[in-house]
Amino acid sequence: MRNQLTICNDALDELPSGNIQSIEDPDDVGARACKRHYQTTLEDLLAEWDYDAAIRRAILAETTNDRPGEWVYCYTEPSDARGVLRVLPNYTANYYGAAYTQLEGQSVWTGIGYFPRDAGTPYIRANGKIYSNTPQAVCEYITADVNLGLFSSLFGRAFALELASRIVVPVLKDYGRQKTLIGAAEVARQRAIADDQNNSPRRYDIWPSEDAIVRAGGSPPGGWYGGGS
Repeated sequence: MRNQLTICNDALDELPSGNIQSIEDPDDVGARACKRHYQTTLEDLLAEWDYDAAIRRAILAETTNDRPGEWVYCYTEPSDARGVLRVLPNYTANYYGAAYTQLEGQSVWTGIGYFPRDAGTPYIRANGKIYSNTPQAVCEYITADVNLGLFSSLFGRAFALELASRIVVPVLKDYGRQKTLIGAAEVARQRAIADDQNNSPRRYDIWPSEDAIVRAGGSPPGGWYGGGS
């Protein structure tokens, strides 16, 4: 299983340079370079693509709303969030068994089970807060506190190569090797993203399907932004 030390040693192998026992070794130039660049490399990889292993959900905690004229609710952003993907209704709290639950400016199909589409419900982020018109909202976000053991081997390879491209100059002063590693890291990152897309397709739709609803004599929902009644 990959962890911080194995990623660093995989990166050092690509330079090539000797392995380390800890990134906390102040006398080892490789350890110092890994310690300096490890976290920023990881953050940049997570910023490039929303990897499934980094996605979390949490029920948001409501806080004082300092924009009551714009939004009905104000929530505290999850402490480990580095990016918010969607704000969703809390189906456990808001499930009434009716055909629709009308939220402000939104139509949510709850009677047969609704899985939110695309961007979820409207919201904005500001100063560590999330503003929304959705009561008892759930936040889907990218965590900054990732478990590398949940990521694919292709992601680990991309991480090691990207880190290698950043530490090769501090360790070896080899700009030619850096150019080669930058190219290899780019290819590895694209492979990791494609692998994540293939293994974790993002599909948000209603169930049963709209066709099944119509055949049963019902009317399909109009989506989040109005159109339903």
